[in-house]
Amino acid sequence: MTFSRAWISMAGVLCLAGSVQAQVNRFPEFDPNIRTAWLNDQQPMRSPMLEDGGSGSTYRPALRTPTVNTARSQETVKSPEPTPSASSAPAGSYENAAASGWGDNCTSCLPSCCGCNNSHFYAYVGGLTMGRDMPNKFWTTFDTANPSNQLRYFPGADWGGGVDTRIGYWFGCGACGDPCNTCCNSCGNSGRFGIEAVYWGMWGLDGHTNLYDATNQLGTVQDVGLVSFGANAISGWFDNARAVELSRNDEVHNVEINFMYLPCCDPCNRFQITALAGVRFMRFTEGLEWGTLAGSAPVGARFGDDPTNEAFVNTDVQNNLVGFQIGANMNWQICNSVSLFAMPKIGIFGNHVSAHNSVIEGDGTVATFDGSGNALNIHSSANVFSMLGSIDVGVNWAFCQNWSLVGGYRVVVASNIALGDNQIPQFFADEAGWHQVKTNGDLLLHGAFAGIECRF
Repeated sequence: MTFSRAWISMAGVLCLAGSVQAQVNRFPEFDPNIRTAWLNDQQPMRSPMLEDGGSGSTYRPALRTPTVNTARSQETVKSPEPTPSASSAPAGSYENAAASGWGDNCTSCLPSCCGCNNSHFYAYVGGLTMGRDMPNKFWTTFDTANPSNQLRYFPGADWGGGVDTRIGYWFGCGACGDPCNTCCNSCGNSGRFGIEAVYWGMWGLDGHTNLYDATNQLGTVQDVGLVSFGANAISGWFDNARAVELSRNDEVHNVEINFMYLPCCDPCNRFQITALAGVRFMRFTEGLEWGTLAGSAPVGARFGDDPTNEAFVNTDVQNNLVGFQIGANMNWQICNSVSLFAMPKIGIFGNHVSAHNSVIEGDGTVATFDGSGNALNIHSSANVFSMLGSIDVGVNWAFCQNWSLVGGYRVVVASNIALGDNQIPQFFADEAGWHQVKTNGDLLLHGAFAGIECRF
């Protein structure tokens, strides 16, 4: 019995050993120490599926990974798109402008940047035409025979012409800290400083009007009593007159020296502002003449034919404004070569006014006051404070690197100005009134300018 059990146990052990051997023969490439799956017959590849989960994990043999074909398949490469030709550019004007390279970039520059080529000087020369506002009317003459000529006054000024120039110099162009070159870098925010001199002048702001009546029906609304040419009252020239001529002549000259500062800024910023501060001198002169031809002149006589029958009222004023001003030059770049600008300036000025008033006969005889006997040929002066401001607005087109075309409109306003229309008193016998300089007028000048600027 014992012997039988021993044979039966030995037979069971042999069967179990055969089963294990059969399992090992099914995975001839398995290495339990490496725990890998074979990619091919030479190189093993580790697989996370074969990681040992710990001492308590069950045994999980790895499976053979299918063999990968190492031959690379042919890839289809897309041909590059053809570059659009000029004929395929957008047809719209806006799109054409955008395609042409105009727009936002850092290669463009504003006129205040001296052309961005280390230029120091800039110069501008151009012309301008300007007119002025109409002053308060000073009535002189009426025509009793013609209702349409009841009242006449000194005429307004026509538009005149003149020149407009400036020259400037920028310090530190292209140097370290130049906002047009290396703005806001390690050199510090020094900005750029400059100086400029400006001159513009206007002349030819003239006006003229006249009346003629062969029946001697022209008279004056002013009281000309108690003033005489010798023993003859001047009313004989101003009442029952045959002809009257009224004229105006204005002239303006402006000189400035401005110091400029262009602060550190982003060179790609479309908007830039330059601060201005300096001194300014402006001279405004005005001359009025009121001529009358007495009715006693020969028939058909005109001015210049018979001086003894001619009388003239002359008033000349000169305003000399000197003072300190502040302002700015603001530029807005709308594309690489075109920018809009505005240049406002304002200041308080001392105004020295000189005036000359006279009533004189055509042959040179000066009228006198009947009361004092003094000659009506009076020079006087006054000093007042005036406000003076101006603004230029326009466009700058840099048609090449160092040259620009500039055009715009200028407005100049001044207060406490002596105007010729205010100097003649209503009563000619008012001697004190002739001596007093009236400075309660205002002046408005406006007009267009255009020229060319060079940076060098």
